[in-house]
Amino acid sequence: MKKGYSWLLATVTLCGCSAVLNPYQSSFNCPEADKGKCVSVQQAYSDSMNPLVKPETGAGEGECQECGKDKPDNPGQGREEAQYRGALLKRLSGLLNEPETPLVAPPQVLRVLLLPYRGDGGELFMPRYAYFFLDHPQWILDGSLVEKGD
Repeated sequence: MKKGYSWLLATVTLCGCSAVLNPYQSSFNCPEADKGKCVSVQQAYSDSMNPLVKPETGAGEGECQECGKDKPDNPGQGREEAQYRGALLKRLSGLLNEPETPLVAPPQVLRVLLLPYRGDGGELFMPRYAYFFLDHPQWILDGSLVEKGD
């Protein structure tokens, strides 16, 4: 009977000192975080699957404070940059709208399977593929190609 009480006393004492004996921090309920909510895993999952729940954003957090305000450092620089961008976009749109775009016809490639075989020196060659070009890539320019020597 005394042995049972001693075990009970030892168990209660060690359970009471578990916070002191545990080298790890055990406060996992809601650690301090910069952003987010303190909810259970099930609640977080249901919130993520519900399209009606929108994330809360505080005023000034991650939002542009000066959106819609166009304040260039140099007033002339904004106009010149806009002109440059306009010219660049006009040039790129001209390239995209060209009626004849040169194309390249890919070459025909033959793939040959070499089965395993034994070489002259007794070495074993395992199966592999060898690739051969049957022709070369060709430019397709709708008949406007000038041959060399013409």
